[in-house]
Amino acid sequence: LTAHYRTKLNFTWESLRGAQQSLERLYGFASLLKAEVGKIKNSKIKRQNDNSKLKIEQAENKFRNSIFDDLNTSKALATIWDLIKQYNKNPSAFDLKGLLKFLYGVDRVFGLRLKEVKREEIPAAILRLAEEREEYRKQKDWEKADEIRKKIVQAGYVVGDTAEGARVKKI
Repeated sequence: LTAHYRTKLNFTWESLRGAQQSLERLYGFASLLKAEVGKIKNSKIKRQNDNSKLKIEQAENKFRNSIFDDLNTSKALATIWDLIKQYNKNPSAFDLKGLLKFLYGVDRVFGLRLKEVKREEIPAAILRLAEEREEYRKQKDWEKADEIRKKIVQAGYVVGDTAEGARVKKI
């Protein structure tokens, strides 16, 4: 999808790995959004603002224009990644349902099966380690925090630090 259909595709194992990583990142994002939307449904909190709707509408228009521009899938993908980047900078500024709906609409074109992505449950022991690590980070005890990060990695998980706290996912 990153190359125009009329251009000669240069296959390398490295580009295949890069495509796989990008797809996994997109699956991870879709999975995260599904979980967040589920939390909102359960708590009955409505998170929406006009600026979010505008950003999503602009992305939809850019995506549509890219596809109608001689099936420019690389430009369409760039639109998706740009919106994800905006979300990552300020998650609270987005209507999560609208963003998930946008991704599902994109998926009708690309066929990546984003609706089928399942969120893997993180074991309670790993989540406790992540919380413990977060406490050490707050105390600025970087050495102990790094030790715990290594334990988490050895268990097959990775922890990422975000503005909203640590996020753990399976490697």
